[in-house]
Amino acid sequence: SSIPNDPATIYSWVHSNASIGLTQGSAAIVNSASTNTFTATNINNVAINSTFTVFTTLNGCPSTPVNYTFTVNPLPVPIFASSHTCEGQATNFASSSSVGTGSIATYQWDFDNNGSYELSGTNASPSTTFLTPGTHTIHLNTITDKGCSDDIALPMYVYPKPIPTIAVDD
Repeated sequence: SSIPNDPATIYSWVHSNASIGLTQGSAAIVNSASTNTFTATNINNVAINSTFTVFTTLNGCPSTPVNYTFTVNPLPVPIFASSHTCEGQATNFASSSSVGTGSIATYQWDFDNNGSYELSGTNASPSTTFLTPGTHTIHLNTITDKGCSDDIALPMYVYPKPIPTIAVDD
């Protein structure tokens, strides 16, 4: 008798908490180098625990079930406000971002809408100076102590400097 080189192993699973956004199901894995991934969601404001029970079947022979327990942490809710600002003057920002379980560990600020964060760290209330008037889009990405992140982009208007004029009678 012979054993095939790459037999199809069938993975089946059930989980204990439908709140993570996954349905019960199974998938065929065609060889040992393949992986099966999933994305769990958490729309609540608290951590959700779930236990996966995984069964495999190879050549019609079932395995002993294996349990994996994990936690799906909530996303942070990023929000910020800024001070009234004029061209060439410091603009102050204040984050009031929150997360239901854990804490905000990192604030990443993109002040020029170029996709790169000019400031990254624990500063929830930075300031910057805009040298051009008009609408600017500011991005704040918040990262929790559990590694979960979410981003918000808000427009703000920078007022131009007034240009004084003097009228002189001849």
